[in-house]
Amino acid sequence: MNTHSGREDEVRQFHKPVRRPSDVLEEFDGSGDPADESSTAHDTAAVLVHLVGDKAVPAVRTRLVEYIAAEGIEDLLELWSRAAAVSLPGSLWRLRQIERKLPEGPVAEEVRSVLAGEYEGDFGDLCTRAAIIGRRLGPRWDQLAAELEGCARSWYAGTLW
Repeated sequence: MNTHSGREDEVRQFHKPVRRPSDVLEEFDGSGDPADESSTAHDTAAVLVHLVGDKAVPAVRTRLVEYIAAEGIEDLLELWSRAAAVSLPGSLWRLRQIERKLPEGPVAEEVRSVLAGEYEGDFGDLCTRAAIIGRRLGPRWDQLAAELEGCARSWYAGTLW
């Protein structure tokens, strides 16, 4: 018995695929599989935050940064927005929301540095400071601030991925 509805095909037909730098994830097949998307989100975030210890990472980071410079970061942000709140890609999406709201100041500059793959500071501290800003923005930002605080705790515990 075929329980497949035509609705799923309709949704997939109009799905905008996220462009991915092929050198970052060579095996990604563009299937739209949530596991593939999650892996892509985590891997790209890890490259930007310098979490990957492989010697090839500087070259991969360079290609990812070149991709972002050429294509923009919006596709990656869309991908990261679907990640768990307390995760590395989730933290990057939340940091970008703070930077968009307040594009001036040291936190915004550091967020842009992270997204450019150039940040060398304490990522947990950046999440904490961004959470403080979020709390000051008002009640609508409380949830995002709490999630960034969770990211900072996970960063220091060595479990943010």
